Amino acid sequence: MAGLSAQGLDPILRLTRRRALCDTPAVNTTIYWLTRTQLRSRVVILAVLAVATLGLGLVSWANVNRGQATVGTWQAAVAAAIPGVLLLVYGLDMFSRTVTDDTGLRVRRPLRRRGYAWSEIAGITAFQDTARGVSTTRVRIELVSGASFKLPMPLHSSSGASDLEFDQKVEAIVARWHAGAQG
Repeated sequence: MAGLSAQGLDPILRLTRRRALCDTPAVNTTIYWLTRTQLRSRVVILAVLAVATLGLGLVSWANVNRGQATVGTWQAAVAAAIPGVLLLVYGLDMFSRTVTDDTGLRVRRPLRRRGYAWSEIAGITAFQDTARGVSTTRVRIELVSGASFKLPMPLHSSSGASDLEFDQKVEAIVARWHAGAQG
């Protein structure tokens, strides 16, 4: 953990902020992304997944190259793929963000982008989800069409990666929605 300092995370933070500012207009825009604490915890999890993927992959590769390929070797190769997929999915999610402005709400994820005018949104609620003993509070958007989806940010978790300003961020999104829907 010695290599995981605030200075080490600064290039990642600068990259995400630079991408966010390039993708959005600069007029009265608010961008919500991971807090520094949330980013730090995700980097630790990604490092553990990367080590697990590399370790299991190297074991199976070494056994195949020595001609000792067995059923267990192929199981190790498949087991290496599981943390690899988690690494990819969890790593890409670090760059997700929610953008609000006077015209509406945009959700930016690395593989998908959505945008909705405030008039298309029927409701904004915070809800709590508990999985494996960790409680996470997220924001759900209900559309006039009846569809709903979760915002990637802001989010608040009962684990070490909490967002202390979660309630204020949700209130700001709701206030902007009320102002945009009336205007």
